[in-house]
Amino acid sequence: MARALAQIYDNLYWETTIVKETEDGVIIAVSVWDPETNKSAKAEDLVKRLVQKKTDKGTIWVTADEMRMREVINRRAAFLLRNCLFSILPPDLVEDVGAQCLQTLKSEIKDPEGEKKRLLLEFGKLGVTVDMLNEYLGHDKWTADDILEMKGVLITINEGQMSVGDYFNQKKKEEPEPGNLDIGKMQAGSPEEHQSIKEPAAKKDLKTAKTPF
Repeated sequence: MARALAQIYDNLYWETTIVKETEDGVIIAVSVWDPETNKSAKAEDLVKRLVQKKTDKGTIWVTADEMRMREVINRRAAFLLRNCLFSILPPDLVEDVGAQCLQTLKSEIKDPEGEKKRLLLEFGKLGVTVDMLNEYLGHDKWTADDILEMKGVLITINEGQMSVGDYFNQKKKEEPEPGNLDIGKMQAGSPEEHQSIKEPAAKKDLKTAKTPF
């Protein structure tokens, strides 16, 4: 949507450049300029040489080859360009067009329950449970707006722009480590190292105790 609006606006210029290549990844930069208002925006990001790979044991991170690295760089550059364009374009134009797009997308949802089941299945492949999704939305009665929002979240995760942990709390509760006491290695200490234990005074029998008066 951002590029379509920029083409309608018809006076924006933008470019994407590779600033530096490091061992960890590639630093890219995106800049946008409006010559009429002299407004500009720029964003940089480090694209790591890691991509997700699905295996029988779950999703793991692997080193990206050259072709896959290009795909990741292009996706990340498109994300940066989108943010820069939205910061330059008139807010009222972005709001009006965005509202119209959402209305069109909602009208295309003919089977809400079917869309919900499909999203639950796709999120389940990423380790996201139904309870986690409902907690994110704040309720379990999904509306058309909720379905559109979760579609956007799923696309963002699959494109590598954000991770599952950025949206959902998957932090496991820390459990105390088990003790490592070896009874066989225990040794008796000297009497000087221990405090003496006094035996408690014997309690008087209330029935036989004499009163002082």
